[in-house]
Amino acid sequence: YEMRDRFNFASGEKIMELIEKNIRPRDIVTLKALENAATVVSATGGSTNAALHLPAIAHEAGIKFDLFDVARIFEKTPY
Repeated sequence: YEMRDRFNFASGEKIMELIEKNIRPRDIVTLKALENAATVVSATGGSTNAALHLPAIAHEAGIKFDLFDVARIFEKTPY
């Protein structure tokens, strides 16, 4: 668990850097980022829950990205 402490500390430092640079979640969550996330999930055999969570994140960010978009990406991504 010692490793977790280092990861937690490093995560906190990065969050503080983002705040100092005025980079907000909606600056990072873009349509391209969501498409990339779906591609990674599909290529790595990740959780199918991503098919629900990614559109929910998109909705909160005001981005049109639904289950059909996820399915399209899943279908074309080799695994």
